[in-house]
Amino acid sequence: MSLLESPVVDGDLLPVFVYGTLQPDEVRWFALASRVVDHVGVPDHVRGRLWDTGYDYPALTRDGDQLAPGCVLHLIPETAEATWQLLVEIEGAVDGFYLPCVVTTESGVRALVFVYDAEPEDFFVPIRAWRHGPVS
Repeated sequence: MSLLESPVVDGDLLPVFVYGTLQPDEVRWFALASRVVDHVGVPDHVRGRLWDTGYDYPALTRDGDQLAPGCVLHLIPETAEATWQLLVEIEGAVDGFYLPCVVTTESGVRALVFVYDAEPEDFFVPIRAWRHGPVS
């Protein structure tokens, strides 16, 4: 089974790391709010660079030694597969540029995250965080 088909990797149900509009209290949080165990998420960081795409959502690239803030969300086991498919639909809606990968967060949590798998566009602007929009 490919990573796109399931949140189960090597036999473990992995949490997801979100860094933009899917974070608690952000504009797409409604899509996950009833599908996660901890309804506030656990703040954490992953190595990478955040970008303001100019489209009201950010991009995360895996380059550099910067730390990108976000939060870890643990999926409800009984609905994890359906939640994962929803995430694939949401993130895959952007021309297939956002691809899932496994990361280890700064606190040591192995998690799934959708990264921007292309060169950032010339108009992308590096940001420190995403909180109701880009934080420079």
